[in-house]
Amino acid sequence: MTGIMKQLLVAIFAIPMLLFLTLISELWRNNEEGNSSTISSKIPISSLQQPYLPDRNIKYTKNGRRTHHFSILQKVERENVHMKPFPHLVIREALPQDIYSRIDSNFPPSDLFQKINSFRKVSDGKQNFGKENYRYDILPQEIREFLPEPYPSLLEYHSSCAFYLEVRDLFEEGIQRFRPDFYKFLNNKNLCSELFSEGKKDSSEDEFLMAMRVGINSPSKIASSNKGPHIDRISEIFGSLLYVRNESDKTAGGDFHIHSCRRRCSRILNLLKKNKQLESPLLKIIKTVKYEANTLVFFINSPLSIHSVGLRHPGNFNRQFLSIYGDVMKISKKYVHDESCCSNCVEGVIGCKFL
Repeated sequence: MTGIMKQLLVAIFAIPMLLFLTLISELWRNNEEGNSSTISSKIPISSLQQPYLPDRNIKYTKNGRRTHHFSILQKVERENVHMKPFPHLVIREALPQDIYSRIDSNFPPSDLFQKINSFRKVSDGKQNFGKENYRYDILPQEIREFLPEPYPSLLEYHSSCAFYLEVRDLFEEGIQRFRPDFYKFLNNKNLCSELFSEGKKDSSEDEFLMAMRVGINSPSKIASSNKGPHIDRISEIFGSLLYVRNESDKTAGGDFHIHSCRRRCSRILNLLKKNKQLESPLLKIIKTVKYEANTLVFFINSPLSIHSVGLRHPGNFNRQFLSIYGDVMKISKKYVHDESCCSNCVEGVIGCKFL
């Protein structure tokens, strides 16, 4: 009986002691995690600050710029940005191979584009299928509903505050010089709280659209270009294309051309005002970005951001890409002014409203 009593007494005292030690250990661990979060939240993104995000995909560039494993800009530093004839950059092997391989292997076929489109109303951008060398898109809300990973995760990151800060950090000088009409708006400290992801919430007066679309240009039986020299709608702040070329596609052409003016840009812009697209000896191609897998072209949109898609030869494959963009179409009337748009980069004052 004595031995049993001793064992009972040991158990009575040992069990509470173990519970107490476990509680102390848990409190200490939580305190350490809190300290780690506090430290991490103070890490700057170059000159900008960003709230700490407990995301294992966060990473840093060689120069210490904060980015993300899903970001199309993760290999970019400020020295990669070219300012002439408008702010732009070109990056090959833009995404890590593990992410790009999943994009490539899960890229939606033509029949899925057509099926998703059949669910749309005309007012929501319903498209007629069957045209050659024509652009078709899967919209942000459709990406969330119908496409597998990594597409929803790519959409979420590229419509986030973190990605907006990446763009602002890399292109701040370009926006200030080429889009002074939006510069003050984009430096609004509360902009992240107002950030709007297309198709995610109701529109508001001050919405800032940042979104991604999955797109194709359909095959063609004749050599053709689906988009001559043009400027995107002026409410667009930035645009980009990440090419997802099928490895079996040997079709020549379909490259991205960057144009500049041979003479005064004001004359060319007035012609673009009337024609929307312009083939003119007044323009010259200064850079060609080949349609190659995992190649990114990214640019700040302005009255000088003239670009085109080159001649595409006959073939049986879609021209495949992701389009990531930022747009303030709902509030452009508040910020776009005839007297201020791109006044620093054009001979004479060129307005935006006519575009």
